[in-house]
Amino acid sequence: MIAPAISVCIPIGAWDSALPRTVDSLLAQDAPFEVLVMDASGDERVATEIARLGDHVVFWNKGRDGGQCKAIHTAFRKSRGAILTWLNADDALRPHAMRTALETIGAGSCDIVYGNAEMVRSDGSFLRAHEGVKPNIDIIYRDCVISQPSAFFSRAAYEAIGELNTKLDFTFDWDLWIRFYRAGYRFQYVPQVLSDVTEAPGTKTLQLNPRRYLEMFYLVQKNTNLKYALLSITGAIHWRASKIARRR
Repeated sequence: MIAPAISVCIPIGAWDSALPRTVDSLLAQDAPFEVLVMDASGDERVATEIARLGDHVVFWNKGRDGGQCKAIHTAFRKSRGAILTWLNADDALRPHAMRTALETIGAGSCDIVYGNAEMVRSDGSFLRAHEGVKPNIDIIYRDCVISQPSAFFSRAAYEAIGELNTKLDFTFDWDLWIRFYRAGYRFQYVPQVLSDVTEAPGTKTLQLNPRRYLEMFYLVQKNTNLKYALLSITGAIHWRASKIARRR
């Protein structure tokens, strides 16, 4: 059996009304891909939607999986693609996103490709451009300039740096980008919108969870200094407060 070019993990903790849009976005891609589903929801609506992906689904775990990071880690070990990514059950890829990743990484000029993203509501309607995405990867130690659903990376690089850090719950994607950068792997920013990222009250990045801020603090401090760690935390809290204010 010929391995697909791209492996996509979908970690699902609970039913999300945006999942049909996620599935539709995968079915609209024009590159060969496989899907690995880590479904801890126990919800038949999830099963109905995932079934629409048909033969693209090569692995489907139903039941407890240790949480988002461990679920993705497990799925990647069972995947076959030369390029990896994951897509949350409330996010969606833009048309040709996989083709862009395949052509960019396949050209041999980079190991990680990332692009722009747009923030959307639960119904998919536009909110704004993702303001955190920046083309300057050299500030990755103190600023997560990558929107994860708009990022793809080579399996070779992923395995070489030791895979995901499953001790992290909130910053494991940022930690991954930092380890790629420190190891000298090549990033390439493309100025296209590659994904839609849902911003809703239950969104993980909007949670006021002390562990999230602790992870951010230690990640930045470890790679820069106390000053940037404190700036990172205060910036994140200010960003969260602004989102609360916008909904009032």
